[in-house]
Amino acid sequence: MNLPRWQLYTIFSVTSVFLLVALIVSRWQISVTVEQTQPPVSSVSLSNLDPLDPLTSASVTSNPARARINPPATQVKTPPRALRLSNQTDYPVRIAFLPKQVGARKQQSGVVKQSLYGEPGHWDFAPQEGATSGLVLSLPTKGIVQLERGDVLIAFAQDGSGRYWGPYIVGETPLPVWNRQKSEWQLILQP
Repeated sequence: MNLPRWQLYTIFSVTSVFLLVALIVSRWQISVTVEQTQPPVSSVSLSNLDPLDPLTSASVTSNPARARINPPATQVKTPPRALRLSNQTDYPVRIAFLPKQVGARKQQSGVVKQSLYGEPGHWDFAPQEGATSGLVLSLPTKGIVQLERGDVLIAFAQDGSGRYWGPYIVGETPLPVWNRQKSEWQLILQP
């Protein structure tokens, strides 16, 4: 069978390109790895919770390190006053965080000298994300969030349903709840 010259060139060109791409990809040694998530944490006993435990230091840690998901063999101790959130709803939700500014004061005239609140942050959660053990929240530039009395949290559904939870004022509203045993704040969003 005799093929026209242009078909031979086309077949040769396509085969050459395919072999060249295969050679380049094999040199990159591409591999895919999957990290395991942290093991579930045992459920919280209500006797260990104290919503009004006193707090003493800054709103957000200045640690620039980001929180990491570690294999089940190692557990990282979260810093005191960390926020563990659990979305037990069937809604995709956004959690908004507004830290109270340390040192914010009113002048005698009632005019605020500086902003009462620091830089806000937010996180998005899928339905049922962190439902069993919760997830410790962190910010890219600040590290693990450490709550202080007066910090504000609010959650709202992102599906257009208009559903929301909060606002929660740390140490002033019943939620989030202080877990004295783990020295962390816990917020569980329920349907």
